[in-house]
Amino acid sequence: MEGYKFVKWSYMNGVFHLEAWMKGTFGGEWDLEGFVGTLQKKPFKESLEQLCVALQQPVLQGRPNTQGQPYLQGQPYPQSQPIPVRTVDNTSAATMALVFGIFSVITAFIIPILGLLLGCLGFSRARMGMGSSKAGMAKIGKVLCIAGPIAAAVMWIYNIIVMLGMM
Repeated sequence: MEGYKFVKWSYMNGVFHLEAWMKGTFGGEWDLEGFVGTLQKKPFKESLEQLCVALQQPVLQGRPNTQGQPYLQGQPYPQSQPIPVRTVDNTSAATMALVFGIFSVITAFIIPILGLLLGCLGFSRARMGMGSSKAGMAKIGKVLCIAGPIAAAVMWIYNIIVMLGMM
Protein backbone atom coordinates (compact mmCIF):
# COMPACT_ATOMS: atom_id res chain seq x y z
CA MET A 1 0.00 0.00 0.00
CA GLU A 2 2.70 2.44 0.91
CA GLY A 3 6.33 2.66 -0.16
CA TYR A 4 9.33 3.38 2.03
CA LYS A 5 10.46 6.97 2.48
CA PHE A 6 14.15 7.87 2.26
CA VAL A 7 16.10 10.96 3.24
CA LYS A 8 19.81 11.34 2.55
CA TRP A 9 21.78 14.36 3.69
CA SER A 10 25.36 15.56 3.74
CA TYR A 11 27.22 18.67 4.86
CA MET A 12 30.48 19.61 3.23
CA ASN A 13 32.30 22.94 2.79
CA GLY A 14 29.39 24.94 4.20
CA VAL A 15 26.83 23.33 1.88
CA PHE A 16 23.97 21.25 3.22
CA HIS A 17 22.69 18.75 0.64
CA LEU A 18 19.32 17.03 1.17
CA GLU A 19 17.81 14.33 -1.05
CA ALA A 20 14.45 12.67 -0.53
CA TRP A 21 12.58 10.02 -2.48
CA MET A 22 10.13 7.20 -2.01
CA LYS A 23 10.38 3.56 -2.95
CA GLY A 24 7.32 2.52 -4.90
CA THR A 25 5.07 -0.28 -3.73
CA PHE A 26 6.05 -2.47 -6.68
CA GLY A 27 9.68 -1.33 -6.86
CA GLY A 28 11.33 1.65 -8.45
CA GLU A 29 11.90 5.09 -7.02
CA TRP A 30 9.39 7.94 -7.00
CA ASP A 31 10.21 11.59 -6.83
CA LEU A 32 7.95 13.77 -4.68
CA GLU A 33 6.00 15.25 -7.59
CA GLY A 34 3.29 13.73 -9.72
CA PHE A 35 0.06 11.81 -9.42
CA VAL A 36 1.12 8.24 -8.61
CA GLY A 37 1.22 7.76 -4.85
CA THR A 38 -0.16 11.23 -4.19
CA LEU A 39 -1.68 10.23 -0.84
CA GLN A 40 1.76 9.26 0.44
CA LYS A 41 3.81 11.93 -1.36
CA LYS A 42 2.03 15.05 -0.15
CA PRO A 43 2.56 14.70 3.64
CA PHE A 44 6.17 13.55 3.13
CA LYS A 45 6.88 16.53 0.90
CA GLU A 46 5.22 18.94 3.39
CA SER A 47 7.36 17.62 6.26
CA LEU A 48 10.51 18.06 4.16
CA GLU A 49 9.49 21.60 3.26
CA GLN A 50 9.05 22.37 6.97
CA LEU A 51 12.50 20.95 7.64
CA CYS A 52 13.96 23.26 4.97
CA VAL A 53 12.23 26.27 6.55
CA ALA A 54 13.61 25.31 9.97
CA LEU A 55 17.10 24.91 8.53
CA GLN A 56 16.98 28.45 7.12
CA GLN A 57 16.72 29.96 10.63
CA PRO A 58 19.71 32.05 11.73
CA VAL A 59 22.36 30.04 13.58
CA LEU A 60 23.81 31.37 16.85
CA GLN A 61 27.46 32.28 16.16
CA GLY A 62 28.97 32.29 19.67
CA ARG A 63 31.38 29.50 20.66
CA PRO A 64 33.90 29.29 23.49
CA ASN A 65 37.57 29.35 22.55
CA THR A 66 39.87 26.35 22.96
CA GLN A 67 40.95 27.33 26.52
CA GLY A 68 37.33 27.16 27.72
CA GLN A 69 37.17 30.95 28.15
CA PRO A 70 33.70 32.47 27.94
CA TYR A 71 32.51 34.06 24.73
CA LEU A 72 33.92 37.59 24.09
CA GLN A 73 36.16 37.72 27.18
CA GLY A 74 34.09 38.43 30.27
CA GLN A 75 30.67 38.28 28.73
CA PRO A 76 28.53 35.29 29.58
CA TYR A 77 28.33 32.56 26.99
CA PRO A 78 25.15 33.11 24.94
CA GLN A 79 22.39 30.67 25.63
CA SER A 80 21.04 28.79 22.65
CA GLN A 81 17.66 30.04 21.53
CA PRO A 82 14.87 27.67 20.61
CA ILE A 83 13.86 27.83 16.98
CA PRO A 84 10.08 27.94 16.52
CA VAL A 85 9.01 25.24 14.08
CA ARG A 86 5.51 24.77 12.75
CA THR A 87 4.62 21.09 12.86
CA VAL A 88 2.11 19.16 10.84
CA ASP A 89 -1.05 18.07 12.62
CA ASN A 90 -2.53 15.41 10.37
CA THR A 91 -6.08 15.81 11.63
CA SER A 92 -7.32 15.89 8.05
CA ALA A 93 -5.66 12.51 7.46
CA ALA A 94 -7.47 11.09 10.50
CA THR A 95 -10.79 12.45 9.24
CA MET A 96 -10.17 11.05 5.77
CA ALA A 97 -9.29 7.66 7.28
CA LEU A 98 -12.63 7.57 9.09
CA VAL A 99 -14.55 8.61 5.97
CA PHE A 100 -12.70 6.08 3.78
CA GLY A 101 -13.30 3.39 6.43
CA ILE A 102 -17.05 4.03 6.58
CA PHE A 103 -17.36 4.04 2.79
CA SER A 104 -15.16 0.94 2.59
CA VAL A 105 -17.50 -1.05 4.82
CA ILE A 106 -20.62 0.20 3.03
CA THR A 107 -19.32 -0.40 -0.49
CA ALA A 108 -17.85 -3.80 0.42
CA PHE A 109 -21.37 -5.25 0.29
CA ILE A 110 -22.32 -3.48 -2.95
CA ILE A 111 -19.12 -3.26 -5.01
CA PRO A 112 -16.41 -5.36 -3.28
CA ILE A 113 -13.51 -4.05 -5.38
CA LEU A 114 -14.38 -0.47 -4.40
CA GLY A 115 -14.57 -1.50 -0.73
CA LEU A 116 -11.11 -3.01 -1.02
CA LEU A 117 -9.69 0.09 -2.71
CA LEU A 118 -11.22 2.50 -0.19
CA GLY A 119 -9.96 0.35 2.68
CA CYS A 120 -6.39 0.50 1.36
CA LEU A 121 -6.54 4.26 0.82
CA GLY A 122 -8.03 4.82 4.26
CA PHE A 123 -5.47 2.58 5.98
CA SER A 124 -2.56 4.68 4.69
CA ARG A 125 -4.33 7.86 5.83
CA ALA A 126 -4.99 6.30 9.26
CA ARG A 127 -1.27 5.65 9.68
CA MET A 128 -0.56 9.33 9.09
CA GLY A 129 -3.42 10.43 11.34
CA MET A 130 -2.28 8.34 14.31
CA GLY A 131 0.19 11.06 15.32
CA SER A 132 -2.38 13.85 15.14
CA SER A 133 -4.63 15.36 17.78
CA LYS A 134 -7.43 13.13 16.44
CA ALA A 135 -5.63 9.82 16.96
CA GLY A 136 -8.82 8.19 18.26
CA MET A 137 -10.62 9.02 15.04
CA ALA A 138 -7.68 7.60 13.07
CA LYS A 139 -7.81 4.40 15.13
CA ILE A 140 -11.53 3.93 14.43
CA GLY A 141 -10.83 4.63 10.75
CA LYS A 142 -8.05 2.04 10.78
CA VAL A 143 -10.37 -0.61 12.24
CA LEU A 144 -13.03 0.18 9.65
CA CYS A 145 -10.41 0.14 6.89
CA ILE A 146 -9.46 -3.38 7.97
CA ALA A 147 -13.09 -4.50 8.29
CA GLY A 148 -14.02 -3.14 4.85
CA PRO A 149 -11.58 -5.26 2.81
CA ILE A 150 -12.40 -8.32 4.94
CA ALA A 151 -16.10 -7.82 4.22
CA ALA A 152 -15.25 -7.27 0.54
CA ALA A 153 -13.30 -10.54 0.44
CA VAL A 154 -16.18 -12.40 2.11
CA MET A 155 -18.64 -10.92 -0.39
CA TRP A 156 -16.34 -11.83 -3.27
CA ILE A 157 -16.13 -15.45 -2.11
CA TYR A 158 -19.88 -15.53 -1.50
CA ASN A 159 -20.55 -14.20 -5.02
CA ILE A 160 -18.22 -16.80 -6.54
CA ILE A 161 -19.98 -19.61 -4.66
CA VAL A 162 -23.39 -18.33 -5.74
CA MET A 163 -22.24 -18.05 -9.38
CA LEU A 164 -20.79 -21.56 -9.34
CA GLY A 165 -23.98 -22.90 -7.75
CA MET A 166 -26.05 -21.47 -10.61
CA MET A 167 -24.06 -23.36 -13.25
